[in-house]
Amino acid sequence: MIEELEKLEALLDEAIIKRLERYSRVKDMRVSAMETEGIMRGIAILNKEIKKLQTKVNDQKKMMNYHDDEIKRTQKMGRTRI
Repeated sequence: MIEELEKLEALLDEAIIKRLERYSRVKDMRVSAMETEGIMRGIAILNKEIKKLQTKVNDQKKMMNYHDDEIKRTQKMGRTRI
């Protein structure tokens, strides 16, 4: 179970990195309008994939009776949401 959770978390991290790279390409305006449209479609697909992966990670953690330790809880509370 732990190995499966690690794989899911790795896939989730990879998808988030891809999304950030695509956002940065659009933000830097290094692409044309046609490319931007395609990138934005890709980002929408990545967002769906990220949501599915996050759900799987959360379900896997519930199955394992995963509980955040106090440090992780305080880190999560201190994050700024964008």
